[in-house]
Amino acid sequence: MNYSRILSFTIFIVLLFILFSCLSNDAWAQGMESQYQKSKMELHAQQSITINDSSRRNPQSDIDITASHKIESELKQTHDDKRGEEKLDLWSIATTLCTGILALFTILLAFYTRRLALSTEDTAIRQNRAYVQVDIEKIFIGVGATAEIVLKISNVGKTPAYDVVGFSWVDLRPFPHPPNGNFDGPPGVGPESKMIIHGGQGHRIKTGSAHPITQSQAAAIAQGTTSRLYVFGNVLYTDAFKIKRFTHFCFAVRTEPNVISDIAYCQQHNEAN
Repeated sequence: MNYSRILSFTIFIVLLFILFSCLSNDAWAQGMESQYQKSKMELHAQQSITINDSSRRNPQSDIDITASHKIESELKQTHDDKRGEEKLDLWSIATTLCTGILALFTILLAFYTRRLALSTEDTAIRQNRAYVQVDIEKIFIGVGATAEIVLKISNVGKTPAYDVVGFSWVDLRPFPHPPNGNFDGPPGVGPESKMIIHGGQGHRIKTGSAHPITQSQAAAIAQGTTSRLYVFGNVLYTDAFKIKRFTHFCFAVRTEPNVISDIAYCQQHNEAN
C-alpha cells in the first residue's frame, strides 16, 4: 500500500466520522425535542384537568395555575440541563475519537515518511555504489605446464571500490558441474595487499592450476564435453557507503592451447550483493 492511498483513506475515514457525528447530533437533538414536546403536552393536559377541577371548586383561585406554570418552567429547565449535559458528552466522545484518528494518522504519516526516506536512500546507494565484476582476459595452457589465467577485476559502478581483494582457483572438473558442488580450493592466489578500484577502471590478477596439465587432461579440456577447466573465486570489497560487498565468480572453460574456444558461466557460485 502506497503513501497516497493511506493518506486518502485516512482523510475519508475522518470525513465519514464527521458526517456521522453531525447526523447523530441532529437525530439526538430531534429526539430530545420530541421528548420535551411530549412531556409538555402531557403537562398541559394535566394542567387542563387540574384547572377544570379547581374552577369547579373555587372559580376565583389561581393557585393551581401558578403551580402549573412553575412545573412547566422546571420541566423546561430540566430539559435544557439534560440536553446540555448530553451534548457535552457527545462532544467529548467526538473529540476523543477525532484525536485518536489524528494520532493514528500522525503515526502512519511518520512511518511512511521514514519508509520513503529509506527508499530514497536505498535508491541513491544502488545508483551510485561500486559494482565489481570479474572476466577472463587471457589463458595460457600447455601439456606439462600449469595453466595460467589472467583475470580482470572491473568496477562498473560510479564510485570507488575500497579494500578490494580477490582470490581465485583453477581446477579440472566434470562438466556440467554437479549441483551444490564444492568451490573451495587451496590457498587462493590473490594480491598481496588490498586495492582501490575507481569507477570505470579495472585491475588484473593472475591465477593458475596447482598441478601441470597432462596430455589426457589437455585433450579433455579441448573437447569440453565431459570435463572443463574451472576458474572460480571471490572478490571482497567495501563500497563508498561503507557497506561490505562480495562477488563470487565461476567459469567453465573449453580451450585449446592458448586459444579460448568457449566460456560458460557455472550454475552455482555466480552471486553478488
